[in-house]
Amino acid sequence: MVAEPGLPRPMRIRASLCIVVLAGPVLAAGGVPPRPASAPDSHALPPPEVVLAQREARIAARSGRLDEALARLETLVAAHPEAIEARAALLELKVDLGVPASELRPLWNELLDLLTRPGSLPRPVLAERLIGRFWRDEEALRKLARAMRAWARRRPDDLALEGLLLELLGRIGAREEAFARARARAERARGVIECTRALDAALAAEDWEGVLEFAPCSDPDGFDLRDEMLRLHALVELGRFDQARSLLAETWERPEGGVNLMRSWALRLAWRAWDGGGREFSEDLFRRLAARYPGDGPLQKTVLHLFGDAEELAAARAEQASRMAEIGDPFELVQQAATQLAAGDAAGAWPLLERAVERAPEMTVAWQNLAIAAIQLERWDRARAALDIVLAGNPDDTMALYNSGLVAVRQQDWRRAVQDLEHLLTLDPAAEAAHYYLYKAWQGLGDAAKAGEHLRAYEASRKGP
Repeated sequence: MVAEPGLPRPMRIRASLCIVVLAGPVLAAGGVPPRPASAPDSHALPPPEVVLAQREARIAARSGRLDEALARLETLVAAHPEAIEARAALLELKVDLGVPASELRPLWNELLDLLTRPGSLPRPVLAERLIGRFWRDEEALRKLARAMRAWARRRPDDLALEGLLLELLGRIGAREEAFARARARAERARGVIECTRALDAALAAEDWEGVLEFAPCSDPDGFDLRDEMLRLHALVELGRFDQARSLLAETWERPEGGVNLMRSWALRLAWRAWDGGGREFSEDLFRRLAARYPGDGPLQKTVLHLFGDAEELAAARAEQASRMAEIGDPFELVQQAATQLAAGDAAGAWPLLERAVERAPEMTVAWQNLAIAAIQLERWDRARAALDIVLAGNPDDTMALYNSGLVAVRQQDWRRAVQDLEHLLTLDPAAEAAHYYLYKAWQGLGDAAKAGEHLRAYEASRKGP
């Protein structure tokens, strides 16, 4: 029998962090950001109330309370008409309830309008779900194909998306288009392979001029986010900070760029530019990231301390003093709760953490520890809600991704577990315990080959070198 990894340990607020917070802005590490006012709704992370409302509707549906789930989703869609996932869930639920197709057309058309809006981000996972649900509805599939064609134009090298589109085109009878796309992809792939080999060689040799030459591999006349990131990296390494800043501005304005630019990579690049003397480029990238992630406390403090003027520093101190006078000090609550969690007293830590998140909902460490307490108390729904809030603020939070995968396995939400844990392993390949829960998830999905692969990886990690 395979031994399960231990439960996660609580996070503590270090004394140095407390000191910095008193002099910095009120935003704490990785908290839930408000919706960016300048970003289109189709690009923004869903606000916490939408995430929680969707979760409550999903729980109601799974518990057989379909009327309650329907009412919750209709209320949510009315309040947030551009919440795509909520609108899709409402459409699927109405199909399950036997609502006639003629009554579903307006809802379906509204969903397709959102999916095909200029600049709307590709959603292949949602598309795959809708294809499976509406497999016999050719009219609905034709409308979905319009959205997927637009996505494929923006992501010409996304093989999974292209494959899904080819499958859909075959289903709606557009075989000539499917054959043409398949041939074009094969021809493009031959050129991309040679270019990719040259690019890999340039990267291995740290030949940054070569990287600039070969980076547009996927689509020389189009846009590929990986290529743009490599070009930015090369320009910074070569000290061409003015060119890097121009390319950053161009990339950031694209729907595929600023939203999806890897946060951890961009932070490393900003520090690299800072160390290399490119202060203006560094400040530009740091401030863009701070605007994109307003709930990331350490990032906000970094920008403030590196680039803040006297007026910004004074405003931050005044805001902090006002906030603490209003809500009291939630840091002591988190510290005390962390001590109790470490001692195995999750029940005692629970009320302290509930008070902390109520008083300071932007404090990520409080939500993280609340999730850990919920896991130890086997309150899976509350753990899921807390982790969704953390991941809404920072989708690359490795601790939250691991705990989310653990909770998803406990809830038998196998696909969510695979999604979060595979993303975790791309960010941190050393997260060996993730293999155990991926083994359980793939086992739940009935894929014995993948389950065995992760089981072997987990057992090998336990044996050591």
